[in-house]
This record gives sequence, C-alpha cells and structure tokens, in this order.
Amino acid sequence: RSCNLSLVGEVPTINFTKPLTQDWNLVGWYSPNSSTLPINGDDPYPITVTPSNSVVAINKYNSSTDAFEVTVYYDNWGWWPSFNNPAFTSLEQSVGYYFDVNQEVNWFIDPNT
Repeated sequence: RSCNLSLVGEVPTINFTKPLTQDWNLVGWYSPNSSTLPINGDDPYPITVTPSNSVVAINKYNSSTDAFEVTVYYDNWGWWPSFNNPAFTSLEQSVGYYFDVNQEVNWFIDPNT
C-alpha cells in the first residue's frame, strides 16, 4: 500500500557538528542543495569529518528498485559508486543516508553546501 508523507521543518542555516559512532549511522542531508561527491583525489567535501577519511561508505535506499545503493570512499581518490548503481554520485536534499564510519567522528556540517 502506498501513501504520501509530508514532513515539516527547517533546514539549519548555520554550521554545526554532528557526532557519528563507529559502524552504520542513519543521517539526513542537512542542506537544501544537492552536493556532488568528489572523485580523482579531490577533497571529500561535503563529508568533512574529524578524523578525516573515516566515512568509508554511504548507502541509500531506492524505493523504485526496492534495493540499497552504495558508494565507497577510497583514500587519495574519492567516492566510487557500485557497478549496479553508477548514478550514485551526489547527496540529494530530503534523502536519508546510512554512513558507514570506521571510528567515532565529528561531522562538520555546512548546510549551505
């Protein structure tokens, strides 16, 4: 059975920090904008965490295919989507993501990205 769900809230307008624990974290994308995940050794912005390079994969659920999509982070290169979801190259507004984190980190979020 399908339905429409409307959520009401405000997008943050100032930078803030969100702690993430080791393993999988369900997070929202705190921006009204889409952000491309860098490749070719570019800075991993918009995923700025301390310690750096601690988010090792991002999953999202695709309701059209009823499956999860994944993109993986490779040190000194960038983000690489799985062969079965090559279009997963950006973070989109109003989408929830699972961040796979290899240690506890602080995610520094700029909602204006």
